Amino acid sequence: MPKKAQTAERVGQILQPEFLTSDQFPFRRGDTFIATITASDHRAALGAYAIGYQESENGRIVWLVCAPARKEGSTHQEAFVTAVVEVVAQAPQAAKLTIRTVSEYIVKGINEWRFGWKRNGWKKSKGKRLEYADLWKEIDAQIGLKKLDVVATYIQSGNVEKDRVLETLKSFATSSRWHHRGDPSIVFSSEDEGGGA
Repeated sequence: MPKKAQTAERVGQILQPEFLTSDQFPFRRGDTFIATITASDHRAALGAYAIGYQESENGRIVWLVCAPARKEGSTHQEAFVTAVVEVVAQAPQAAKLTIRTVSEYIVKGINEWRFGWKRNGWKKSKGKRLEYADLWKEIDAQIGLKKLDVVATYIQSGNVEKDRVLETLKSFATSSRWHHRGDPSIVFSSEDEGGGA
C-alpha cells in the first residue's frame, strides 16, 4: 500500500467520526482538552509542526493544525515552541489543557523553566540569552491573560511507536508544504487537489 494511503487509513481510525461542520474551534470557555504536538525531523530544512486536539487521551482527533514554523531556516526546536504558541492562542478562556509531546524541552519549559526565565527578565541563569524568548513571553502572557490551567506531559520513547495520534501527526509535520487549521477530515482531499486548507 502506498505510504500516503497508509497514512490516510491510519488517520481514518483516529478522526472524530462526526466531522465538524464549521470553522469554529470545538472547545469553549472552561473546557478540558488535550493537545498533542510534534515537529518535523530536526534535519529538515524548514521546521514545521502539527497539533491534534482531543477531548480525552483515548478520544479521536477533533481539530487539526499543521503549518511551517515562522520563517525559512526555522529549527526543529523552534517549531515545537511555535506549536505551543498556537495552542495557547487557540485555547478559550479558563480552559484546562494538557499538552502531550516528545520534547523534554517543551515539558520543562512549560512546567518549570518559564517561571525562572520570567523572573530573570526572559533570560537564562547568569543572564545568558534565552532562545525564542519572544515566543516564550507570548506563551506565558496568553496563559496569564486567559487564566489557562496548562500542564505538559512527556510521551515516553517506548510509547512513541504505539501512539497512533503522535505517529500520524509526525507524518503531517514532515509535510511542511501546506497549512491546515480546522476539520481534520478534509486534509487528504485538500492535499489531493494540490494544496491545503
